[in-house]
Amino acid sequence: MSSCPPGTKEPLPALPAGVRTVALATTHPAAELDADVVVRHLSAVSVQVSDGHMTVSADVRD
Repeated sequence: MSSCPPGTKEPLPALPAGVRTVALATTHPAAELDADVVVRHLSAVSVQVSDGHMTVSADVRD
């Protein structure tokens, strides 16, 4: 997970590395965010770790 300062409009560092991204639309509208998935609330994201693997799920329903 990465956190950018409010107002940052630079691409996320993960994008050039080919890492999948989830953006949290709080300080910018979802349409302005460049990510694989955009959610409005952090509660829409869940992370499970098992046997050294991490699975991230996102509920993208409004």
